[in-house]
Amino acid sequence: MAAHHRPPACVVLIVHEHAERRLGTRDRLFRSGYTVLLAGTLEGTRNLLAEIMPASAVVDMGNNVDRAIELRAQLEVDPRFRGVPVMLELDLE
Repeated sequence: MAAHHRPPACVVLIVHEHAERRLGTRDRLFRSGYTVLLAGTLEGTRNLLAEIMPASAVVDMGNNVDRAIELRAQLEVDPRFRGVPVMLELDLE
């Protein structure tokens, strides 16, 4: 009988300044099998990304264009992310 291995869960980094929103989203994603990391600040986001050092990062900033631009600029000058493609997703509706 062949063993069925579950593929490793996708790692999701939730960045939101309101703790209750982070925790609620974390719980839903965790129950769906994702590995979830939390950050509430741009600095926390950079540090967590540096810790897991992804091959690439997609960051959903909702409709907060200013924070998205600021995060992108910070990641571009941070030597830990040299060569790591970072894509920002924005909800501009």
